[in-house]
Amino acid sequence: MPPRKSDVAKPVTGEEATPTKETTVVREGTSIEDLNLPKSIVTRLAKGVLPPNTQIQGNAMLAMSKSATVFVNYLATHANENAHNRSVKTIMPQDVFKALDDLEFPDFKPRLEAELAKFIETQSDKRNTYRKKVAADKAAGSQAGRW
Repeated sequence: MPPRKSDVAKPVTGEEATPTKETTVVREGTSIEDLNLPKSIVTRLAKGVLPPNTQIQGNAMLAMSKSATVFVNYLATHANENAHNRSVKTIMPQDVFKALDDLEFPDFKPRLEAELAKFIETQSDKRNTYRKKVAADKAAGSQAGRW
């Protein structure tokens, strides 16, 4: 193994101390790299729309991941502005739909509305199933206590 190089010639100042995680975050701020979507999810979505056994190069996945991150952040920023204009802090689906219209992506709106309706229906079914189960368990528990 080659010997380690020494930094003896460099003067030591107080700013060159080992940076902690807090100081690194404060100095650097948030970059677009910190907001990247998970690579596994982007890969799964990309492979889901391609024919089976299709290979995707690493550079293509990187490009898709970065472009998806930029698009989602851009859309979220405009949706947040729409919510802010309504004097609310929470972004609602209507804010996202208005942002799609404002950004001239009206072709995305019907598909997104259909997916939202499906999501709401699924969540409603889950809630109702859980409530029925709790009610059945409660009824079974009260009948068992009578014997």
